[in-house]
Amino acid sequence: MTRFRPLLLCVFVLAVFGVNTASADDISKISPTGYVTDLAGVIPQGTRQRLETLGTELEQKTGAQLAIVTVKSLDDRPIEDYAVDLFKHLGVGSKKENSGILLLLAPNDRKYRIEVGYGIEPVINDARAGDAGRAMVPFLRQNDFASAVEVAAWQLANYVAQDRGVALSGGPPARAVRDTPQRNAKPINLFAILFVVWPMSARTNSCSRKCVGEMSRNRIGSLAIPNSRALIAAAPVR
Repeated sequence: MTRFRPLLLCVFVLAVFGVNTASADDISKISPTGYVTDLAGVIPQGTRQRLETLGTELEQKTGAQLAIVTVKSLDDRPIEDYAVDLFKHLGVGSKKENSGILLLLAPNDRKYRIEVGYGIEPVINDARAGDAGRAMVPFLRQNDFASAVEVAAWQLANYVAQDRGVALSGGPPARAVRDTPQRNAKPINLFAILFVVWPMSARTNSCSRKCVGEMSRNRIGSLAIPNSRALIAAAPVR
């Protein structure tokens, strides 16, 4: 009976932890299902319909294309690399204007990313992309992924609409962010700091597959990276 204990232990570990293991989404096999491709299954139908309507109106009025994608797993890849490859694979935005926007969310990895094409880069700069990301954070803390995506999508879409001199109908539903109860005079929990989740990646100014060869030198933090247009700022969400 003793020799079966390691096997039983393995079965137990798989049964307990294997259920929550998210399989990675192979980028080459991702096919868009509209403006919203919810592979992680975190966007309810009502929210999805509103986002599809937003994407349709945005493209009709401005020519810009907004793609919203959620994935189950990044397969331990940096979200920066994953987002760039996904942007190229989907070919977000028209070939002529290169005005695509990708909003990527990986809820199981606790990360998100905003990518834009060169044509939309002057409109959605680093500061504006950062603002859209920060608007998501209160909802991400509550695992309200649908609200986080919808708030950011509307903010990004409005930047483009205002630049083009058009108005978008409707708006994101008003949502109250639940206050997190705080205990009186509690010392800072060191483990809460050590295990901070939701590293916040701001936007990448990347190009679509049509202009990959036009990339130029760029800087990530203090590291000069050749052949890249990605400007990345990361910070933990507290």
